Amino acid sequence: MMKEISEQSRRLDTRKMQVVVTGFHEQSENDPIPPLRGFVRSSYNPLIYHAAMKAAEQARSRDIQPARKAILLGSLFTDMMTLQETSKDLLQGRKVSPIMFPPSVPSSVMGYIAKELAVHGPLSCISVTAAGVRALIRQAKDYIEDGEADLVLLVLCDTRSIRSSHWISDHAGEGGDSNALGGVISLAVESAEQAKNRGLKPVLALEPWLEKYERNAARGYGLYVPSEGVERL
Repeated sequence: MMKEISEQSRRLDTRKMQVVVTGFHEQSENDPIPPLRGFVRSSYNPLIYHAAMKAAEQARSRDIQPARKAILLGSLFTDMMTLQETSKDLLQGRKVSPIMFPPSVPSSVMGYIAKELAVHGPLSCISVTAAGVRALIRQAKDYIEDGEADLVLLVLCDTRSIRSSHWISDHAGEGGDSNALGGVISLAVESAEQAKNRGLKPVLALEPWLEKYERNAARGYGLYVPSEGVERL
């Protein structure tokens, strides 16, 4: 089974289609961010929404037909802060508001974004490890090469929580950074040929950025570490 997965990964990496990033946004959960209606007491979903909207705007996603757009969300912990706040209410004997449940499901914010951006193509959420961004890129290439989408919006997001802190503490000998922040990174990906036809230029060099991201993410186990403008174009 592992051999089959390894061979599949290698085949995906050797595909000849070139994809480029035509929209990009990143920010820490400590950065100011407008509230998002219906999503309360956690920065996780607002971070995803605002980062996705900014990358999509830069990539002129509204020029793409709704059925030709897709969204991929990568997250190691998902919205643990909402679950943490819900548990706190229960332990303190407070009534838990029904509005607290929907935000804890990743598909909620993905559906919200899909409505705002008119995305009628695939919507997927993948649990990523520190280097999981490559899995997202491969999945995006699959969507494009298999004719399921022309533009794929990728979002990586995790926020600090008790669970994430315990995770890093449990992996202290493996380079985990106890000071890693929560945050979000969003990329709009499409084929180089389509971007050229649309008059768009890449906003960053993908491979150098991936290498830098993986080095940083290894310290935060998926939590946000700034890319520091590596190979931005």
